[in-house]
Amino acid sequence: MTFKHKVNTQIDDSAVQSVPVPISLNKQEARRQAFEKLFTVDEKTIKMQVLVSAFTAQQQDQYEVYRRATFPKGTIRKLMMNICKCPVPQNAVIAMAGITKVYVGQIVEEACMVKDKWNEVGPLQPRHLREAYRRLRLEQVINSR
Repeated sequence: MTFKHKVNTQIDDSAVQSVPVPISLNKQEARRQAFEKLFTVDEKTIKMQVLVSAFTAQQQDQYEVYRRATFPKGTIRKLMMNICKCPVPQNAVIAMAGITKVYVGQIVEEACMVKDKWNEVGPLQPRHLREAYRRLRLEQVINSR
């Protein structure tokens, strides 16, 4: 097997320059610290990897769909511009898309609990979503306006 591209495993000076280094460290020590900072895996990432590795095949498929799901940024931008009557920066649109995804996720999760409590099977129905919205509004998890 041959590869078209060669991977450079050397750390160049630009990576070292982006990391704040105490004055007393020599260049070799600075490179070592830059390398460690670039490739350090935090505890949260490790826990998430352990959790995902324990998923069943169906759970992995559902998680993959969840991760890929997004709201169209153009539509969100238009809604935000209609509400605030001014140009909206891209960062605000991205943030609003994330918040919207969490909001919808909360309603869907509560709707699944409603469906289970009512001992119903099959896909979610509009009545489940309406009841979930009503319950979350009563618990003041979401605002009614």
